[in-house]
Amino acid sequence: MLDIRLRRASDQRLVTVNLAALAMEVRGEFRYPGDSGSPEHKQSAGVKENVGPVLTVVCKDLADAMGCLEFASRNDLLVVMHNSQDGEQAWRGPDRGIVVDLSHLDG
Repeated sequence: MLDIRLRRASDQRLVTVNLAALAMEVRGEFRYPGDSGSPEHKQSAGVKENVGPVLTVVCKDLADAMGCLEFASRNDLLVVMHNSQDGEQAWRGPDRGIVVDLSHLDG
């Protein structure tokens, strides 16, 4: 599942993006809305339509977070960052975008 359809920030169009470069750079975990452990799954249980983020990257450290932001910037993708202090709205994230989860940072 390295090719994924994400929304561009500049014109809101969906584009196919290969996540291989991000996967090689990030030590954290990738979660998809259908994963039973993902926050999005808990928020949208029973909802068939994919509204909200397509991918959540659970960062282990600041380098992961920076890598996610650089990847999103290079590919002009919608991205939202949040931590455990954010409310439920943050977990919903951008429609067809990436959520960068900072709640598990090592320091």
